[in-house]
Amino acid sequence: MERYYQPEIECASREQIKAWQDERLVKQVRHVWDNVPYYRKKMEEKGLTPDDIRSSDDLHKLPFITKADLREAYPYGLVAKPLKECVRIQSTSGTTGKRVVAFYTQHDIDLWEDCCARAIMAAGGTDEDVCQVSYGYGLFTGGPGLNGGSHKVGCLTIPTSSGNTERQIMFIKDLSATILCCTPSYAAYIGETMKEMGLTPDQIPLKAGIFGAEAWSEEMRQDIQNTLGIDAVAHMTCVGSRKEDLLRIAGELKRHNISHCLALRGDRPKDMSDEQFASRDFAHANDMMDFLREHTDLHMAGACYPEKHFESFSMESDLNHLKRKQEAGAEFFISQLFFDNDYYYSFLEKAARKGITVPFCAGIMPITSAGQLGTTVTLSGSSIPKALANLIAAYGDNKEDMRKAGIDYAIRQIRDLQENGVNDIHIYAMNKPKTTAEIVAAIYR
Repeated sequence: MERYYQPEIECASREQIKAWQDERLVKQVRHVWDNVPYYRKKMEEKGLTPDDIRSSDDLHKLPFITKADLREAYPYGLVAKPLKECVRIQSTSGTTGKRVVAFYTQHDIDLWEDCCARAIMAAGGTDEDVCQVSYGYGLFTGGPGLNGGSHKVGCLTIPTSSGNTERQIMFIKDLSATILCCTPSYAAYIGETMKEMGLTPDQIPLKAGIFGAEAWSEEMRQDIQNTLGIDAVAHMTCVGSRKEDLLRIAGELKRHNISHCLALRGDRPKDMSDEQFASRDFAHANDMMDFLREHTDLHMAGACYPEKHFESFSMESDLNHLKRKQEAGAEFFISQLFFDNDYYYSFLEKAARKGITVPFCAGIMPITSAGQLGTTVTLSGSSIPKALANLIAAYGDNKEDMRKAGIDYAIRQIRDLQENGVNDIHIYAMNKPKTTAEIVAAIYR
């Protein structure tokens, strides 16, 4: 079955996509120059005019808009269309300062709903499906976007919003919902509640789930698939695997109807000898991706490192490896955990300049104990900002206070990402779905 809502866009050649990007960037810069004095001033301060932007190759010349700019220009300073042409407002929570407000024209809404329609069809959705949208509705853009995307596909849409889990289950069962849209942790909670109610997967009509705002652990993946009967993503590592091992695992995944994997090199096992490590079949994850692309039908995601992989000689070298993963078939990247968002913003800029165009998910791990921080830094090489070090010093000796402070730090980190346009978040749950659920509930409160 063809799973494209707009095949002329989704299947376009790289050359066509580049041509669109060039044309639209030039047009957009001219429009902003003519209609947004705030940004025009920033361009003038850099000595730029629209004539300096001739293609997407010139993108790096343009000045960045920071969170401070968004707040300084609040509420109307960055609006590029007359208000009479704007039909909707979306906003951040505003818990860390002024809200960041976005004004949508009907064209903007149409584009956003088109993107959501593509996601629904990519998951197998058609006009014969019943799509239950269990994201929060309101100022957050996700719920309304998937609601409109579901309409465009032609699904019968159930706009349940979040919460009231027993009612969610009642609608899934009574209205025969086939697609569920919500966060992974809430999907896991719905599945666990179904299990407690005595329901089995064969009694549930769901065939697909569209989950955002966080990723999930292997345990949660299995719970979602086992309780809801829908597909999830498997983790595959190559550091200790032979080609025959991967083919066997891929075969098992196919038998269990799992078509997506996160392809990782993995950490060297402590009992692996130097000889075994030197003779491994795959030196890097991109080598495994090349193999999987040639011999399997798996859809692949990969890992990325905002502060570079600790084994890489330089960030440039690390980005070259990342580019190879994209060329090997990675459809999106999930980042290594980080605690200072500035590293992530800088990484995104460098990746874009390198020509890496697939989506990124920001990896966030809540630090809920002082001991966890030491282990995490050893394994990830992530920097510890002063604010987090002070938090550990203040609360590290009190287990419950440390847990609350660590969750609060993760929430503030995610809110800052969202206010700076980063909406794809991977929460490293570490098999602690309750902690993840608390974070997600706070973000979308």
